[in-house]
Amino acid sequence: MYLQYKLAKGGNNMSEKEKTAAKPLVKAFEALPEHKKEVLVAYAEGMAAMAQRIKLGKDPDERAS
Repeated sequence: MYLQYKLAKGGNNMSEKEKTAAKPLVKAFEALPEHKKEVLVAYAEGMAAMAQRIKLGKDPDERAS
């Protein structure tokens, strides 16, 4: 459902690799009860923040200030 939304709202710039990777994540997300979805979203946000720190050349293990 989210993937279809993303594609409808301009996600056409997603690569085929990104689309393929997103599909099982979307299925897992949709199958989870609401309180577990929050956990998955928080985890994903943390991973995105860590990836951003790495991209900027910062230590991902150092606490953000």
